[in-house]
Amino acid sequence: MSKDHIHKYYKTSFPKSGTIIYRCRLTNCSHFIHEYMIVGRLSICWRCGAIFEIMRKSLRSKKLHCENCTRGKYNKAIERMFKEDKILDHIDKILRITKDDNTAGK
Repeated sequence: MSKDHIHKYYKTSFPKSGTIIYRCRLTNCSHFIHEYMIVGRLSICWRCGAIFEIMRKSLRSKKLHCENCTRGKYNKAIERMFKEDKILDHIDKILRITKDDNTAGK
């Protein structure tokens, strides 16, 4: 994955030491960052899909949310639209792969 993308962080820890880190959950991205370095970074909200700056208050949950979603006042229509876009992107990828497979033998 490109280094220029915005990460979608979630909280986890190293099993043996218990050190808390934040990992990116996007496909093909192995990026992680220690807890003390994450405040001020950009992330994708797990609920609405908006890009937001991580603040100390955001670190309470396992999956980081923007300020609006942390307060519980997020727009469900935007969340639904974000999920539908992801589904449509996935379908487009499948159709492109299928189309490429059909034209490869010609």
